Amino acid sequence: MIRHIVRWELQAEALGKSKLANAQEMANRLLALRSTVPSIRELHIHFPPEVPEGFDLELDSLFDSWAGLEAYMEHPAHQQVVAFVKQVVARREVDDFEE
Repeated sequence: MIRHIVRWELQAEALGKSKLANAQEMANRLLALRSTVPSIRELHIHFPPEVPEGFDLELDSLFDSWAGLEAYMEHPAHQQVVAFVKQVVARREVDDFEE
């Protein structure tokens, strides 16, 4: 199993919306990927206080293999989410590891 964790710190305001509004929009878009990207085994979203200090949102996802993670990364639906995220995020941190 491959665990893919991404943490984001969002801009205070972006696209005319608050950090909180953009965090919720990100969460909704990411959660929608569960039914769109076949290689996702599990996908969970966490908000403070369940994320490390300084971050506003965390994605915790699980894949059967590195190939499954790669398929997720390249999937068009994921790429649409990435395009949105790039507009609202100030900083991100990624951890991928085998369990």
